[in-house]
Amino acid sequence: MARKNYLDRLVRNAERMDKDTFRAVRKGLGTKKKSKSKKRAKKNQRQINALADQLGQLTQQVSTLTSVVSQDRKHTSLSA
Repeated sequence: MARKNYLDRLVRNAERMDKDTFRAVRKGLGTKKKSKSKKRAKKNQRQINALADQLGQLTQQVSTLTSVVSQDRKHTSLSA
């Protein structure tokens, strides 16, 4: 991984290298940048997973509260 980063910096910082040479070297070294759409898709997937976890927690809390309220109503109606 360190070798790849070093080569990326070397290629990126070469001042006299024109665009075609830059692309050829990058393709030859296999150091292609990730596309923004792939990055965005991964970020969106992480956010969806986080929201799904939160939804699961909220569902559990609502279920617990519903049970507590139901038991409280039974207790209140028996006392009256």
